[in-house]
Amino acid sequence: AGVLMALGLTGHLRALTNTDMYRYLVQEHEATTVGVLIGTAAAHRGTMNPETSKMCFLHLPTRHPGSFPEVELSTQVQSAALLSVGLVYEGSAHRLMSEILLAEIGKEPGGDSSPQGREGYALSAGLALGLVTLGRGRDAIGLVDLRIPERLRRYLGGSGGEFGRRPRESSF
Repeated sequence: AGVLMALGLTGHLRALTNTDMYRYLVQEHEATTVGVLIGTAAAHRGTMNPETSKMCFLHLPTRHPGSFPEVELSTQVQSAALLSVGLVYEGSAHRLMSEILLAEIGKEPGGDSSPQGREGYALSAGLALGLVTLGRGRDAIGLVDLRIPERLRRYLGGSGGEFGRRPRESSF
């Protein structure tokens, strides 16, 4: 798993075909899947490569259509898939990806719903959103109406949906 990720970080996974990637992914070994997802995304960083994007979204059950067969994936794999989307669309300010990632920050991951898993999932979605909008700042005119800063503040402040609930005050 670590070697696959390292090969991706150095750009060498670009040489592998989709069939080669499939052979690694069907093993259903969590660390290998995470390594392949992040490594492939790193190898295709900022390219908006459609094949890599599809591979990432196949590992995000919350984004599957209703007719899609139910897939059981760990929160770690889903979080890696989110981060991978951010790497593939790095610096693009891609509107649809920004909308999806912003929505995923406040969503429950598919599968286990432990608080740590949900926080890691939200963190991965936030990092991916940051990568997609990296270096664009106020130049990303197509994203202005998404009101990203306000929505992120709402998630942090507790007035934004299920995820945004404030923790209970301690009695200390």
